[in-house]
Amino acid sequence: MSKKKFDTSDLLNGLTGGTQSSQSSNDIDSRPSTPQRSDNGGSRRGRKPMSAEEERISTIVNSEKYAKIKTIAHIENLPIKDVVDKGFDLTIEAYEAKHGPVRIKKNRKKGDINDIF
Repeated sequence: MSKKKFDTSDLLNGLTGGTQSSQSSNDIDSRPSTPQRSDNGGSRRGRKPMSAEEERISTIVNSEKYAKIKTIAHIENLPIKDVVDKGFDLTIEAYEAKHGPVRIKKNRKKGDINDIF
């Protein structure tokens, strides 16, 4: 049994709302292979692994302040996380200068489900 070549243009005809003729392979090959994000952040190139000292978080920030941080990072050719990290450092230093060292609470030992039942 021979394999039939799968033509994706047949799938797109129903989605584009018309009965278009199938495109040549040159037209398909000239399209970008990954979707482009034009709003904020550009295209993704894959996530880099984080070091043991890093943690991924999600937060809500003021739009205007975030735009300024992005602009500063761009001007200085730095990742946004480095600019934000420096802001954390400055905040911690100012707080500790006024109130003394901040002690981080140790995480409790993770429970064992087998102890419950």
